[in-house]
Amino acid sequence: MARKRSNGHSDLPTGLSVIKKRGERRFRYRYPSGKEVLFPKEVTRAAAVAAAATYNGKHRDELIINLEKNNKFNKRLKDLQELIFKRFKSGKQKSKDTIRTFELDLTRLVEFQGHIYSKDYSYQNVIEYLNEYTSGKSGNVVNRKISFLQKVFSILLDSAFIEVNHAKSVVVKLNWPRFYSLASIFSLTRLVLNRHYVDAA
Repeated sequence: MARKRSNGHSDLPTGLSVIKKRGERRFRYRYPSGKEVLFPKEVTRAAAVAAAATYNGKHRDELIINLEKNNKFNKRLKDLQELIFKRFKSGKQKSKDTIRTFELDLTRLVEFQGHIYSKDYSYQNVIEYLNEYTSGKSGNVVNRKISFLQKVFSILLDSAFIEVNHAKSVVVKLNWPRFYSLASIFSLTRLVLNRHYVDAA
C-alpha cells in the first residue's frame, strides 16, 4: 500500500529528517530513545548525513533490536499500516469514498513518518504532519486532517501501541485566513490549542 517517498529526502539515514525552522532548512536527528537534536543551520546535507550514518552504524541497530524485543507494542508506523487500515474498515459501515480517502491519507502518513515508533510519536510530530500536508489550506481542510490523525491514533491507543492520542490536543478555528501556514498560526496564537504548544529545538 505504501509508495516510495518522493520528497527528495528518502535517502536520508534512519533518524535524520529535514524541517523548517524560522524559514530556514535545518537537519534534525531523532535518537532511538526519542530525544531529538537540531543541527546548526550551517551544517550541510552531506555533513548531517555522514554524522547520522556514523552514529547509526555504531549504535542504532543494536538499540532498535533491543527496543523491539523488549516491547512488542512499540512498532514503526509503517509496520502498523495494515493493522490500522483493517481496523478502520471493520468499524461501522463506511462509503467507498470514505475508505479510499482514509487509505490515501494513511499512505501519506506512512510515507512521511512511517519510520517513527508508535510510542515515540509526539505532539510535535502531529504538528509536523499538519505543516507538511495542510500549509496554506483552509481551516476545514486542516480539521479534516486532524480528524484523520485522531482516528489513526485512536485505533493505536485501543491496541496499546500508544499511550496518548496527541492529535486530540489540536484544535484549529475554521476562519483562519487561507494564506496562513499552520506554523504561522501556531506561532501567532497558541490559544487555539487545547493544551501545550511544542516549539522545535
